[in-house]
Amino acid sequence: MDLLEVHTENYLDQSGRDWHVLQQLRRDYPVSLHGVGLGLGSARGFSVQHLERVRALVRNSEPCLVSEHLCWGAVGDRHLNDLLPLILDATALDLLCDRVDQVQNALQRQLLLENVSTYARFHGDSMSEAQFLAALAARTGCGLLLDINNLYVNQCNHGEDALEALLAIVPGTLGELHLGGHLVTPQAVIDHHGAAVAEPVWQLYAAALQRFGAVPTLIEWDTDIPPLAVLLDEAEKARGLQHSGTTVQAAALGHQEVALLGHQTVSPQRNHSVASVAAPGPQAIAPQRNHLVEPVAFPGRQIISPQHSYPFTPVAPQCQRAQAQQNIVTLVGAGAVNSAAAADRSTAASGADGSAAALAPGQQLFADALLNPDAAPPALALWREHRHNRHRLALYRGNLAATATKALAAAYPVVAALVGAEFFGALAHAYVRARPSHDGDLNRFGGQLGEFLDDFPHAAQLPYLADMARLEWTVHRAHYAGDAVPVTAQQLSELAPAQLEVARLRLHDACVPVRSDWAVVSLWLAHQPAPAIDFPADMAVQEAGVVARPGWRVQVFPLGAGDYAALTVLRAGGTFGAALDAAFDVDGDFDVAAQLRRWLDLQLIVAIELLTEPS
Repeated sequence: MDLLEVHTENYLDQSGRDWHVLQQLRRDYPVSLHGVGLGLGSARGFSVQHLERVRALVRNSEPCLVSEHLCWGAVGDRHLNDLLPLILDATALDLLCDRVDQVQNALQRQLLLENVSTYARFHGDSMSEAQFLAALAARTGCGLLLDINNLYVNQCNHGEDALEALLAIVPGTLGELHLGGHLVTPQAVIDHHGAAVAEPVWQLYAAALQRFGAVPTLIEWDTDIPPLAVLLDEAEKARGLQHSGTTVQAAALGHQEVALLGHQTVSPQRNHSVASVAAPGPQAIAPQRNHLVEPVAFPGRQIISPQHSYPFTPVAPQCQRAQAQQNIVTLVGAGAVNSAAAADRSTAASGADGSAAALAPGQQLFADALLNPDAAPPALALWREHRHNRHRLALYRGNLAATATKALAAAYPVVAALVGAEFFGALAHAYVRARPSHDGDLNRFGGQLGEFLDDFPHAAQLPYLADMARLEWTVHRAHYAGDAVPVTAQQLSELAPAQLEVARLRLHDACVPVRSDWAVVSLWLAHQPAPAIDFPADMAVQEAGVVARPGWRVQVFPLGAGDYAALTVLRAGGTFGAALDAAFDVDGDFDVAAQLRRWLDLQLIVAIELLTEPS
């Protein structure tokens, strides 16, 4: 196994079981971070806060590669959580150069930019996407991640020449290749990552290998995921093409040039070794889904000579062994920045503001058309003519609804099970229109569903549904709560009774007491795998519980009235004595020793704070 690639946004919280597993894996394998949430081309919606979270993750995970997409995804504070197409002109190039500089300076390392599949090209385009990427790499020193399937999809959708796109890319700038499956429909070819790599894409991949040599390759398959054996077969096919491609190149080294499928000739690449197959990564919600990861090689790549030079040293400790074996070369500063680049930097801020202002109206029209079909004509007027443009715009609109539905279903599985798929899809569509996403991290989307359901007339026959949503959101966010070491019985026993009385027992961030006038705790438990209880016969029963994360698994535990009262006081920062007073106020038989043992067993307490010394 060569490396693991995961989506950046699934690990931004750097906590919980997923982060723990990634930390274990990165001890043995290089890790690549592939982002979907920065929206570098967003004229009015680029989030510095999101970039800061990415920077912290990169610092702590030390990935071998960091990549993002050539796209935009937000307008103002509204995030559309999609990889939306840019107008490919000089104005957009200026903005992207500024944003890439901003990201690379924040990360202190090179960023790879990926070409995206699109259903639209614009009247304002003055260059191809490959030309845009090549210019971006030349001006910023970023690397490129070339998605071969996306090249083919765009060839089908827009009549572009994928082979010419390969020739527009300078070989030394390429850091990674992606392969994946697509869906052919009468109106468009859709990059859905839900099928085997098509034969024309394999042919295009072989051509890419002739031009660029064997570079890290990832097979993306994150919908309708097949058995592992199918994925391994795909990876083996890519490995075979890498091997045959590099063998051809090695044989051609005695000549000056090799031909690229009948196109103009290019210089041959260095021979590279082929490494082993990587294992699948975990699944998550789209578009932040972790791919079933199968990079088939991790060969060397050349240092590029960017117009902008940075003192980057991105190699992480766990990657050093792979670097030594496979000659991974880091991007380093090339010395003093030339005067033209320095002048460019001095005017970057004002230039970026002007570029953003010029691009913002068109992106706002696009966003308006996604949210309201009646607003489509002004947006479509910017698109190059195609008889299926209206249908293709509807595909983007469908992506918005589908992404919201998947994100909400991941956070609210019991709510989804209670109302059924059709109702839940309509609910998600209504919710995203009323309470749009404001973050490139979809794990933060949906926190107001409980309040939304309070006033949602179509759910009036399920009056407990809003409280179930509130419980499920608490469970969902507990997965991402900060990690902490639990307090032990030994630590508590070392306190004198007077000390314990005035101590604050700080609860784990995942520990949240909950209460409802409905039997939502029992209903939630009845929906879990291998449930220990039946569905409640009467929902009109007040219940309390606590969300907790003993070990790495988030669970909900029923609570009595006294237990709930005590934990609520502790959660609010009260002392242990105040918590006991609250418990005895509602339950004269509250068993202090038994409940304290239970709290310790559930790992609810993570710190003891002594406020004053006893007299």
